[in-house]
Formats: sequence, C-alpha cells, structure tokens
Amino acid sequence: MAILTGGFAVLALLFWLFWALEGLSTAEAIQIDLAKVIVFSVLYFALVWSGRNFLAHRHNETVNTHRQNALRTFEIFARASSDDATKKSPESPRPHAPAASDIRTRKNIVCL
Repeated sequence: MAILTGGFAVLALLFWLFWALEGLSTAEAIQIDLAKVIVFSVLYFALVWSGRNFLAHRHNETVNTHRQNALRTFEIFARASSDDATKKSPESPRPHAPAASDIRTRKNIVCL
C-alpha cells in the first residue's frame, strides 16, 4: 500500500511539473507552488495537532477510569473492614508529594 501511494505521489508530481505548469511564467508557477505548500503545511499541522489532542484525551480518559476503579475498590474494602487501621491505611487516596526516596531522576517523576 505504501509503495502504491508513493508511486501515485511521484506520478502526480511529474504531472504537475511537466503538464500542469505549461504556459505559466516562472513567477506564476512559483506563486501557485508556494500557495499549495502553505495550504498543505497548515492542513498537515492541523491534522497532527488534532491527532495529538485526541490521543491525549484518550489517555486521560483511561487514567481517570483506572483511578475511579481503584477508588471504588478501596472504598469497598474500607466499608467491609471493621478495623480502623485498614480504614486509615497509607493506600487511602489523598494528595501528596512523592518522597525524596521516590525521586531517582527528573525523568521518572510520576504525578499522582
């Protein structure tokens, strides 16, 4: 499929270079080519930007679903337990900063 697409792109380029620009002056050909490059660059940028936003939103949805499931599981265990130590365990969801021993390098910091 990639070979077919590449071959089509080469044929389209050859058609554009030899037949579509026939009869145009150099300045007109440059103006048309530059306009096409700008338009396709903007469209490519918009496509990549939209794709990255979509993937970021899907990632956030997955992370939030996992967090919600973890919280539900913890709440079920906490309600089922009669022991106060279990109800106030360190695994209880709370905002906190990672301890200094958890941080090995800046690249490995995980936001909780």
